[in-house]
Amino acid sequence: VAGNLEKRGGLVPGIPDIFLASPRGNYGGLYLEIKAEGGRLSIHQTHMLAALEVAGYCCQVCYDFEAFKDAVTHYLSLT
Repeated sequence: VAGNLEKRGGLVPGIPDIFLASPRGNYGGLYLEIKAEGGRLSIHQTHMLAALEVAGYCCQVCYDFEAFKDAVTHYLSLT
């Protein structure tokens, strides 16, 4: 059911959870995928993150709040 709803709603499988639309360094923005401890990326997520990196975005997978905070802090420090 969820898959059909996503298709009808125009959602694309694998899009990361958070996007920070603020270019920094050589990146066009930061995409963050948030996973629970022990969580795993789906094949759609793996492919999407790789495609976004090729397109010039910074992509991070975060398994806890500290990793999330560190990823954002580091990204925002880029010049």
